[in-house]
Amino acid sequence: MGKPVIVNINGVEHKITYDANGKKVYDPPRGDEDERFHAKFARMLESKSAPRGMTDSVFLEGKGTLLDQLDGDEEGVEELVRLAKKQGYTPSARDVYMDNIAERPGDPAAFVNADARGHVKRVCEQRGWAIRGAVNVESREPESDPWDNRKDLGEDIVREEVALRRMDPKNSDRSYGDLREEIIDTHALKD
Repeated sequence: MGKPVIVNINGVEHKITYDANGKKVYDPPRGDEDERFHAKFARMLESKSAPRGMTDSVFLEGKGTLLDQLDGDEEGVEELVRLAKKQGYTPSARDVYMDNIAERPGDPAAFVNADARGHVKRVCEQRGWAIRGAVNVESREPESDPWDNRKDLGEDIVREEVALRRMDPKNSDRSYGDLREEIIDTHALKD
């Protein structure tokens, strides 16, 4: 029934012919792509709304200002900005902070704006993180063994943790040395 047509679908070349009933036959077969399409199309018709294109504007929609993102916590915004500045980045009024890609509070790489999806993709690729959703990145092996560059628990962190634990009434009678030893035993590197 007519001359076969050659088409390229998702990078695969298919020859399309028609069977005796006039139905398209793909060689090689397309698998369940048609079924997935029809299921998605049926959901779209049922919801009476077409899927939205994923642009940076859609990706950032509803995020608002840093103050909006932190539910009006002005002190929280000031602290976040202070931490970012300490790391060499001054957030702008249009920045959106994405804590899910931050390695630490105030991580400059977690502030995104105009090229939001591209920025998130680059950050995740550099860090070897896999993500799925509005941005898709496959994971990769680390470039070096993280254990090769490990550091001992910093004394400043130990002092800070001791101070925090001493605020707890159940630790009020414990000595500095006792709390310090407990923290090191719990959190310091072990070979």
